[in-house]
Amino acid sequence: MSSSPAVVAPAVGPESADWRIERLRSLMGSDWLAGEWDPDAQLMFPVPGGRLHGIRRCVVVGCPRDGHWNRSLCIHHREQFDASGHDDIEAWLVSGEPEMFIRRRGTDHPCVVTAEDGRACPRPAEGRRSLCPGHVLKWWKRRRRGDSFEEFLARAQPLPDLGDCAAASCYRAAAYPATRLCLPHAQMWRADSRPADVAFTDWAARVRQPVNSRVLSLRGLPELVRLELAYAIGCRAAEQVIVITGGMRPWIDQLRALGVGSVTEFDLGLLDGLGDKAHVRFARFSVDVVGLAYADAETERINDVWDLRLFGRPGRRRLDFRGIRQDWLREAAKAWAAGTVGGVSDTMVSHRVGSLAVLSAVLASGPGAGQDPAGLARSDIERFLARVRSPTFPTTDKPWGNKAKAVLVEDCALMLREAREAGLADGVGASFALRRGDRAPRATGEPPGRALPAAVVAQLDARLDILC
Repeated sequence: MSSSPAVVAPAVGPESADWRIERLRSLMGSDWLAGEWDPDAQLMFPVPGGRLHGIRRCVVVGCPRDGHWNRSLCIHHREQFDASGHDDIEAWLVSGEPEMFIRRRGTDHPCVVTAEDGRACPRPAEGRRSLCPGHVLKWWKRRRRGDSFEEFLARAQPLPDLGDCAAASCYRAAAYPATRLCLPHAQMWRADSRPADVAFTDWAARVRQPVNSRVLSLRGLPELVRLELAYAIGCRAAEQVIVITGGMRPWIDQLRALGVGSVTEFDLGLLDGLGDKAHVRFARFSVDVVGLAYADAETERINDVWDLRLFGRPGRRRLDFRGIRQDWLREAAKAWAAGTVGGVSDTMVSHRVGSLAVLSAVLASGPGAGQDPAGLARSDIERFLARVRSPTFPTTDKPWGNKAKAVLVEDCALMLREAREAGLADGVGASFALRRGDRAPRATGEPPGRALPAAVVAQLDARLDILC
């Protein structure tokens, strides 16, 4: 080959201690995805029909393909079976009719050249003659001299082992001594204009992994990112979502190419415009579930938007305090919510926080914007009540009935009262409180009930001895 690059595999040194690594290890345990995740090899091996790979392999012995749409035969052998005239697949399998499909590229079969002592050439083979690239060149030379293939094999000797491919993501054997690349990565290297020297080292660190439905490589990624992906894949499987390699590989290769230190650093905006593809769903799921693993209820209380899963609540509901504009009132609402979540429905908690946001908006329009709790008084409550009872409330297209307004006032009264009882509003003026009579009546707007006919009333009166 021309323009031979410097063959230097990117070195990955010991990584600094990170609490996130310990957190993930404690969550995953020692048997995380046992049988399908090899942390030492940094490879995922989805088992056919297992937790990660719901599709089964073709039942023809030695066939490297998957069953088509989870059927027992691949497309190639399904076509053979349909044309065979057999009705029973089992009988067809033992009939000897199935023709074997042989991949000529992308395999890990060794070269067919073998020495007299039985040593086989360790380099990967390609093409219909199953020769490694080095022996392909030698065979071309011998053929021009008039030798037959059998004569060539009788004289050929195994070549030295080149070790693993230089691409950081790769798990295949190297096939070319000049680049120390495997067959697929050599093709990628040529397609990328044959980078050399420092450019080759950077290329080898970021190039994508080979396409393979049976292996998913997490190599070439920092330890933290590998653990995050293994954790996300296990969580995905726990939710009984099939995660085939093709649905994860593009995003994992993108993380490697970007050189991210954690999946939480990845900008999901880079996936905009890609629709609902499998790797897009996997990326969003991974960022969410890993971020959740790093968070806890204590640190979540500092945020203005809470993920209620951290408080043991099901689903993916969030509690938003951003509508409360006063710092003191927002902190009081957070303290109240922390002690209330789980005691009442999540919808009720969210509704009451939203009611407090309405009170906050009214206070923000008054003197001092309500930022000084000691300066609040009954006049601020009356201004709030006047605003709620105004026919122009709210300023949205959806009208509020008397019942909704009454519930709004009740929510604010309850939260202020409970905040005081819990010592969360000690600095608030004593007169800043809602009284029992402040709530408007809950008028339902229903028409009066219809009276019973006079004849029916008379019959009931006549048999009061039975009714009483």
